[in-house]
Amino acid sequence: MSIAETSQVEATLAAHISPITEQLVYGRALVRAVSLELLSFGLCCFLTQWWLPLVLGLPLSTLQDGEPFATSTVYTTQGLGCLVCLAGFLAFSYSDCLILSPIVARGSIRSRVLRGIKCSTCWIHAFTCCCAGFLLIPAFSTVVFSKNGQIILGDNLLRLGFLGMLFGMIYSLQVQYERFLVEFPHCLLPWMRRCRTRFRPAVSTSIKSVGYFVIVLLVYCAYRQLIWKNLVFISSGRSLMAIIVLVSVLYFHCYIGLEMFKVFASQRIDFEPPQHLRHIVGTNEWLIQGLISKRQPIVNWLAYLDMYQVALRFSRRCHALFSDVTGETWKIVCMSCIECMDSLTKELNDVLQANVPNSGKQIHEATSDRQKLEELRSSGMGSVIRKRVNETKKVLISTHETNQPNKVVKRDIVGASLELPIFGAQRKIRWAIQAIAFITAESRDHDKYGQAQVSLPVIISSMLQCHMALSSYLRVSLVRRWPSEEYRNASAIKDTLELSLCKLIATFPEYFQQLLRNPVAGWSQECITSLETFVKDNIHLK
Repeated sequence: MSIAETSQVEATLAAHISPITEQLVYGRALVRAVSLELLSFGLCCFLTQWWLPLVLGLPLSTLQDGEPFATSTVYTTQGLGCLVCLAGFLAFSYSDCLILSPIVARGSIRSRVLRGIKCSTCWIHAFTCCCAGFLLIPAFSTVVFSKNGQIILGDNLLRLGFLGMLFGMIYSLQVQYERFLVEFPHCLLPWMRRCRTRFRPAVSTSIKSVGYFVIVLLVYCAYRQLIWKNLVFISSGRSLMAIIVLVSVLYFHCYIGLEMFKVFASQRIDFEPPQHLRHIVGTNEWLIQGLISKRQPIVNWLAYLDMYQVALRFSRRCHALFSDVTGETWKIVCMSCIECMDSLTKELNDVLQANVPNSGKQIHEATSDRQKLEELRSSGMGSVIRKRVNETKKVLISTHETNQPNKVVKRDIVGASLELPIFGAQRKIRWAIQAIAFITAESRDHDKYGQAQVSLPVIISSMLQCHMALSSYLRVSLVRRWPSEEYRNASAIKDTLELSLCKLIATFPEYFQQLLRNPVAGWSQECITSLETFVKDNIHLK
């Protein structure tokens, strides 16, 4: 390959690799924002129930049995506590976005402020929780039932309803926080689209949790109405039930905050660590542990992201992958990427075999338009037709990738059997493909023990098999219906495969020339033909 062709391949690769540094920053700020929001709510409960009333000399609760809820003077302490917690949360979240994130801290003050606002996607949720706490926390320390065992319907049922909504929001966050953190690019969407995408699942989960909480309260009401008629849960203005619920909520907040902090504090997110952590940047211990971690999806997902960043940005860590004499480090990296491609190939082949139509049936019936097409083909217009179809297909794909690069994938129920393998995993697959290609390319000058060169035939074979499966999948998907989100995601993976193969061919041109003349033993004829076709269509080897 000539120098000009090599430069052209490198330029094409650089143009197609989307930068994800900003996405990492948004995801990192999101983790801390949610953690601080949860912890601030627990602090709000503590302040409004104990500390502020003692400092200000106010009673713990002035709402008496039968007193209207709206006229309670307990709003004085509730309002002060909510304002203090909201201000503290905004300050901590804003400081993280402007100071602690080294990439966000770059640029002018105006750009930093705008990025900080965009990063803190949970401010609205925090404000909602504070407002809910302003209305609901009095229910923790007041009489929900009369002393005679009779249920007060008016204001107390209103309090129970708000309390159920609060637990609904907490339960909704518990169910969806891991999925929300994994989809870092979701934070980059416009605000209206982000709210519209998350509104429906959040509402449905909240409704279910509110219903569950109402059922629990009804059981408790019946239990107290029938058995504990004469038992009073009042002691110095605080109820035993309120203390139990408050402790359980605080424990839940601390647990969620600790889990999120584990993700936040990992090296896989902080790719530009502070000065006092620069001495550990050259190690890949956490990367290897994340690749072999199967029970923690977030850690494994971030490990592939870290490997992608190592291949592109951190040459020292990339070279350290080949310094192991035993080759165990390279083996884990290589096998993780190959396993990712092979699993996709297997799933695609299984889906294609399950959806192959019978030979006796036609997918489309013969129509007048089809008869006209056959007449045009017989008259020598077939090449023109194929050219028009290919041009239209390219315009469709390029237009969608340009206008909607980060649109969240939605599952098509009708074609779920064809869309299942690609759904939700295309970023991880693309990172694995690009990482193994770039790391293997770096091995040409830094692999002293020849570890990557030994694995090169297996890597190329996995890429070619995955490329063939994707090509078949795209043809079947395009025949069955108009191109969908899954079709475009599959096209993106196929483009990544082609670019990675071009990178390997540009780095090892002599090896590929020898491979075309003398194929590796054990390769199928389909792989050999696919490689010959790919090289012929994309790169001209001399």
